[in-house]
Amino acid sequence: FITGNLWKDWRNKLVVAALRGQGIRLFEIDIDGKISNEQPLLKELGRVRTVQQGPSQNLYILTDNGNNEDKIFILRPKN
Repeated sequence: FITGNLWKDWRNKLVVAALRGQGIRLFEIDIDGKISNEQPLLKELGRVRTVQQGPSQNLYILTDNGNNEDKIFILRPKN
């Protein structure tokens, strides 16, 4: 789950890597623990192996596209 006040609209939402579906998925979970909204994001990155939030609140996104084209992207919250 994304934490930190800098993320505003994304705060407390679940962010998941999408290896097969490509990009990342942002899920909103309702009070009953059910998915109430799913938003695909950043499909242009291709296959995403993992996404983690660091202590500075940035999201670190690792791709797994093969052919020595794997990259780490840093996604920063808007100020």
